[in-house]
Amino acid sequence: MHRSGLRTRAPRPRADPGRDPRGQGHAVGSAPLTALRDLPVDIVKLDHSFVARMAANATDATVARAVIDLGNTLGMVTMADGIERAEQFSALRAIGCVAGQGYYFSRPLTATAVERLLAECDVGGDELRLPSFKLEKAG
Repeated sequence: MHRSGLRTRAPRPRADPGRDPRGQGHAVGSAPLTALRDLPVDIVKLDHSFVARMAANATDATVARAVIDLGNTLGMVTMADGIERAEQFSALRAIGCVAGQGYYFSRPLTATAVERLLAECDVGGDELRLPSFKLEKAG
């Protein structure tokens, strides 16, 4: 038992090279990938947990890049959730992400405030310039 309260288990025996591995339960994640092919999906959204750790964790950065590449290759809109800093916004744009949401852009807003924000935003290159007016919070 580890301090986290999680137990480790003995490693699974390796698949016999002469056997078909499909029946051995090693296809973790295959159902969500088939959804990309079989369902009418047109947006792939990168979870905020990957966005938050992209700069500090090479695995998260690799997963983020792979998800964005896959979505773009399949002709989908690629979106990231949880963008909180300019560096995250720039890094995501650099790997081909075309849409995003998060506190970097704004806190939650009322519909009227969203209309005002969109009317006054200016996006140029990798820089987003938000208007200087005070935004009202959703209530």
